[in-house]
Amino acid sequence: MKEDRLRVRMLGGFSIQYQDKRIGDDRSHKVWLLLAYLICRRGHTAAVEELSALLWERVPQDSKLPNALKTILHRARASLNQLWDGAGRDLLLRQEEGYAWNPAYPLWLDTEEFSRLCSGQQEDRLQALALYRGGFLSRLSGGTWTAEMAGQLKERYVQTALEALPQLKEEGRWQEMAELCMCSVAQEPSEEQFYFQWMNALLEQGNRRGAATVFEDMQERFLADYGILPSEELRGLYRRVLASLESRALSSDVILEQLREGPGPGGAYFCDYDFFKAICQASARQAARTGEAAHLALLSVTDGNGGPLAQRSLSRVMRHLKEVVREGLRRGDIAALCSASQFILLLPQANYESACMVCDRTLRAFVRQYPHSPARFRVSVRPLELDSLPEDQPLHQEGPL
Repeated sequence: MKEDRLRVRMLGGFSIQYQDKRIGDDRSHKVWLLLAYLICRRGHTAAVEELSALLWERVPQDSKLPNALKTILHRARASLNQLWDGAGRDLLLRQEEGYAWNPAYPLWLDTEEFSRLCSGQQEDRLQALALYRGGFLSRLSGGTWTAEMAGQLKERYVQTALEALPQLKEEGRWQEMAELCMCSVAQEPSEEQFYFQWMNALLEQGNRRGAATVFEDMQERFLADYGILPSEELRGLYRRVLASLESRALSSDVILEQLREGPGPGGAYFCDYDFFKAICQASARQAARTGEAAHLALLSVTDGNGGPLAQRSLSRVMRHLKEVVREGLRRGDIAALCSASQFILLLPQANYESACMVCDRTLRAFVRQYPHSPARFRVSVRPLELDSLPEDQPLHQEGPL
């Protein structure tokens, strides 16, 4: 039996379907923005001034705007006529005050169904989350109206997903939990709980390598898009995942082979920031026992005014700077990326003056190789001490070298 209701989707694209006929927002932007606005405000008559402000962001003071609006309405009716003969005039009503969507025709709207299901029980909420295929009118831009609606719906999605995950976990529905987290990350990539729960769901399914990959992709995204490292909670989970990847007993020969550094470029050793912290703690203990000097140096990249570089320029500068640091430092020196615009260096057996000289020499080498780079640098050099090691935040910047 064919459904007599119109089915309208506005999440992740805009389409209108009636029985086996379907039309979508693959043509005129203004036509579909007009239809979306009138459908969302069923029962409300939109004045000519209101629609003109929506479509052109101004009231129709220009004598051409009323005629332009009539043209848009004519094209909107022509699009609707693909659903059935005369659908345009049946659904778009011309009234004395303006134009309106005919509320007499039954209509199912995914945004309204989404909101209704979000207020229900667990299975209702899961259905709501499945309806959310993307942002509200993702291919249309209607100024404040669409932005506000998109923000409200996305916030509702994130809240509902976060509320649904604990119950899925309690019921042991690990595959559904992983799939929900994967979809949620696509909608809100900055929410750490989605990654954390995704990793846990994969671990419960025995997929340790998949859990590690989730973190590695997340860390790359967080550094590139937000200039931050994941939280200590997530980094701790990642360390436990790595430790569990090899659970069988190993012979001493196998362990020594794993510890041996493979072939690669010489110079400074680059590692993950968490491993850098562990190396620092061990080095600080050794320095305290032997009395040997060791210093930390923080290299920060800025623009000419001391502000952040544009993302595209920053990525290129950091890539080049990494190679300059690697080539210019000794094999015993350690380096790590500690934010999107900062490298931190551990310089063993180096006093303050020699550490400053190393940084100065490294940055001069960068300027020689890339004389037209927009980057400017700030340097902070501090002694390595057991009670003042870098935590989640990088070292305080003390000014240019």
